[in-house]
Amino acid sequence: MRLLAIILGSFVVVGMALLTVRFWGLSQTYSKYSSPFMAESEPEMLIAPWEQSYFIENYPKLILWADVYRGEDKALLVRPWQDRHLLLNSLEKSASPARPLLTDLLKSQPHQRFILSVIANEQGIHQQIKMILDETKAKDRVLITSEYPIVMESIKELEPTALFGSSSADIVRLKSFLSLGVLPAAPFKGDVLITQLNKNGISLINPGIVQEVQRRQKKVILGPLENRAEIQEARSLMPNGLFISDPLLLNP
Repeated sequence: MRLLAIILGSFVVVGMALLTVRFWGLSQTYSKYSSPFMAESEPEMLIAPWEQSYFIENYPKLILWADVYRGEDKALLVRPWQDRHLLLNSLEKSASPARPLLTDLLKSQPHQRFILSVIANEQGIHQQIKMILDETKAKDRVLITSEYPIVMESIKELEPTALFGSSSADIVRLKSFLSLGVLPAAPFKGDVLITQLNKNGISLINPGIVQEVQRRQKKVILGPLENRAEIQEARSLMPNGLFISDPLLLNP
């Protein structure tokens, strides 16, 4: 009986601790961060790969996605969307019209908004990003994201007022806190949560996470979405934006 009482008591103590953490999280207040990038957004942001800029004629507020990595002479290149499944060390290192320098891409469309996804974690890359943003005067029209939290943290030290996305580590953290019933207390330092719907058959997002991020006055972008079924599923979660691999999928 004593053992049973100890077990039950432990559950009560843990439960009370989790409730305390949850209520603490719910008690936190958040203010909306004003940014020129977000000020121009439609109620539903639409994002597409950078090569599909010709869709801007049909979708004037289209945001372009650009994967950034290092090429030869440490120059920062933009990966073609068709190469997204290739390993980083398999990518071409020379610049070309299909694989432009990041500087050239930003200069060629001086009023266009971009999401820059840094897919390489290499020494000094944060300083290069900073220099390019300064040279192209693009800070207010880019959102920076990366699977490497250290990359975003390093860039943020240099550009504290820029907008930042999220990494897979953020999703793991949010899901872990959700499973414990303390999602409101989960730390999330990004400005926008960007995630796929699923990976390797595992669901990465649900209504609870979307609603919690939005409660904190932050945005949620889902994608890339590869077909109409995924677009329908994503919209059912009521995110703030959709990253669609081909905007033609929006046609009836």
